[in-house]
Amino acid sequence: MSYTRNLVGRITSTLVLTLIPAMLPASTPDARPVEARPTASAAQPAPITGQWTIDWELGRRIENDNVQVIRASGVLTAKVVGDSLEATIDMKSRTDGRPATPAITLKGKVSATGGVLFQVQQLRFNANGDERTVEVKVTWTLTANGDALTGEIVRDVPADMAPMGPVPPATITGTRVKG
Repeated sequence: MSYTRNLVGRITSTLVLTLIPAMLPASTPDARPVEARPTASAAQPAPITGQWTIDWELGRRIENDNVQVIRASGVLTAKVVGDSLEATIDMKSRTDGRPATPAITLKGKVSATGGVLFQVQQLRFNANGDERTVEVKVTWTLTANGDALTGEIVRDVPADMAPMGPVPPATITGTRVKG
């Protein structure tokens, strides 16, 4: 720490002088105070980082206007790389009895409370034997609150592939893996 003497003979600390602006609340141009908020640092990992046991809507099977929601469970492992978020999802089970798919890796952006991940999925559509496959953009928006994870999955399904109307957002829930 270095000290300097100001014009009236008081000794002040240079270190303190450089920290004061960061600790004082900022103000707007019209002098209204703005709440000071701490910023994330290397010592404070993003709340989304770590392993989570998760349950999410994997898809829907629609047969004769009957909608069967297919859910999956597994482990999501999230890490921050630079200013990006990377997550691997290792599926363990599905409610339709089919085998779990191999692990997938998603990339996106970290936020103060979680993150947004992006994926491209293959959607298979079979109507009266006419089967088509289309790529669908999927956005996972996740919020970590302590040991709880919540969010939604939005699939950008083309209108001609969604005969019963727009596909509603799917839910995702999870809990942090301890240890």
